[in-house]
Amino acid sequence: MSPDEKVDALRSVRTAVGRGPLAKKMRLLRELSREAITTGRLLRTYHDLLLFLAAYPDSAALLKLVDGELMRLSQLVKESPGLAARLSDTGIANTDIVHPFTLDMTRWLVGRLPRDVELDWEDGSLGEAMDEFLHSLVPSVERDGLYADHLTTQEWFALAKGSSRASDARWLVDQFDRLEGPASLRDHAFDSLNAAVRWRLRAAGFSRTTVRFPRRPIYFQKEAIHRQIDLKSLVAKRLGPPSYLSRHRAEEVLDACRTTLCVRHREIDTLTYANPGEVVLLRLDRGIDVAVFGMLPGRRLPIESYYGFIVARNRVPIGYGGGWVFFERCEIGVNVFDEFRGGESAFAFAQVIRVYKWLFGATRFCVDPFQFGAGNREAIHSGAFWFYYRLGFRPIDAKLRALADEEAGKLRANPRHRTPAPTLRKLARAKLGLSFDDNANDHLAELDLTKLSLALTAAIGKQYRGDRRRAEEASARDVMRMLKSGSIKNWPVEEQDAFRRLALMIQPLTAVARWPRPVKDRLLKAMRAKGGPRERDYVIAMQALPKLRDALAGLAGTAPEEPLPRPD
Repeated sequence: MSPDEKVDALRSVRTAVGRGPLAKKMRLLRELSREAITTGRLLRTYHDLLLFLAAYPDSAALLKLVDGELMRLSQLVKESPGLAARLSDTGIANTDIVHPFTLDMTRWLVGRLPRDVELDWEDGSLGEAMDEFLHSLVPSVERDGLYADHLTTQEWFALAKGSSRASDARWLVDQFDRLEGPASLRDHAFDSLNAAVRWRLRAAGFSRTTVRFPRRPIYFQKEAIHRQIDLKSLVAKRLGPPSYLSRHRAEEVLDACRTTLCVRHREIDTLTYANPGEVVLLRLDRGIDVAVFGMLPGRRLPIESYYGFIVARNRVPIGYGGGWVFFERCEIGVNVFDEFRGGESAFAFAQVIRVYKWLFGATRFCVDPFQFGAGNREAIHSGAFWFYYRLGFRPIDAKLRALADEEAGKLRANPRHRTPAPTLRKLARAKLGLSFDDNANDHLAELDLTKLSLALTAAIGKQYRGDRRRAEEASARDVMRMLKSGSIKNWPVEEQDAFRRLALMIQPLTAVARWPRPVKDRLLKAMRAKGGPRERDYVIAMQALPKLRDALAGLAGTAPEEPLPRPD
């Protein structure tokens, strides 16, 4: 057999278990270990198949072979610049990633891997936008020099750095850090420049090939892939109280999580702005690890709480996503990486839901339509709707729920039936929901934050004639009086900021002033916790305020349904 045929044969048995399939995998791996893999297409295909086998190993002997082959492939790439060039942007060890990361992620890269990350210069330039913006980064007396025709921008960088040994990327980040004003403005300015960096993936643990979660016992695949999931029974298994990682271990896990996404040209805010003081790593069944991370106080969402996650199997990261928690509701989404599809994706996601239920007290889960098809061609092509449906999620719209059940009946009657794309697009017109609260009257109901936000905008416009600064100052004073909080000047700055932001939402709720003292105290505690060391305290405190949830639902109900008439 040719190398291509051997890789195809290995793929055909990758999910098979038992003595026969294991022997075939071992034989094919040994044969392939003697092959010279010279084409980029075959090397990438084989590499990704090896990652799947690393996540789903049959035995220790097979895992040893797989790890050896992954190292061999990375060495082949290292010794062949042409092969490395053809595999650029694949995330494979000893190749390059070229991507315009955010300012904070670029700062992490140049701090963590100073010799491997540099600006992606093209003929000495980073583009016209950067050339123009440099005027804002240097003292005014230097600006005329930026017009020198005999220097490229790259050469000007060398002149500006002088004797500094910092990379151009490090120097650029440092100049942005000197800019005054809100961090959000610096972020926006950096993003608008689209300044890409070139990252050479040669450090151990910083590539798709080598990134791994902390050591744990390996779960060897002795039985068939676990596809049928009883989600409610699984989620009912309690998890203990969260154990937050030490700063050192948290940074270790965050390095692995950031690498997992960045080498795939992806970022999520929960990792870009991760709070090292709020990182949890849960070691679960069948080799599953779930790392959950909150955000730094200054970067948190104003109302709900956004927590990201990376899920790994046998230390190999296999997917990522996030959960947006507000009261008992959690909007959740997952993306399983292509090379791991066909494995125990549903079981891994079920474990994630279990984590969010017990970690954050969420009992109602929903999925945004984008996750399963709205404006997402890949999700339509893969039939992602059925991934969620099989776990128990159902459309929150009654008509779409009936359509989904009818289509599910067709699939049960004829396993070869395929749901037409127009039907999948129709099913993606509303959210999916799943409740673990048997006492809920409407298990799919949720507080609509879009309507709540519109209601607040309308209230500010009406009461303060659109003057946001006056609205913020007056709301803070009013809520302090309503809650009898006294002065907030001695609070940590982050807690003061959180209080002021949430005061805009609380001030229209005039009934709060008449609430019992203990309820007011709980509300004040929740508002402070939004800016506290761990946002989970805010999540739990809000769940102890059902009166607040009802009041906010009433406020959301006042949101304008149609555009307001323009003044003459």
